[in-house]
Amino acid sequence: RPRGGARRGESSRGHPSPDHASRPRRRVAARHLMAAEGGRDGPLVFESFYWGLLSALSLNIGSIIGVSCLPSMKVRAILMSFGGGALLFALSIELFGNVLNRSSESKAVIVMMICFAVVGGCLFAFLNW
Repeated sequence: RPRGGARRGESSRGHPSPDHASRPRRRVAARHLMAAEGGRDGPLVFESFYWGLLSALSLNIGSIIGVSCLPSMKVRAILMSFGGGALLFALSIELFGNVLNRSSESKAVIVMMICFAVVGGCLFAFLNW
């Protein structure tokens, strides 16, 4: 070890440092990265790669279908409104889901959140009108 230097987890005098001694050592084993549900033994990395690849391919497949056979204006409007609604739903779940999980015992926070979401939607509809 270098002169005057301390080993990892030791003070300069060779004693275990209080900060290092008070923290338990945590090692991430490979089994913690494995899927525990359904009796599968494979790592979640492959499953997440599969779903990422599938979602990335959907853009290419949709663009090929859109270029090769252009749907009517009504079908395009329906598809665009569905996509916009799905995006808005995902955003709402991302924003409000955390609040709902944290404030399960307090009903006032949930009621306020719902009221402000409705007021915000009405304000958007009024300004868009």
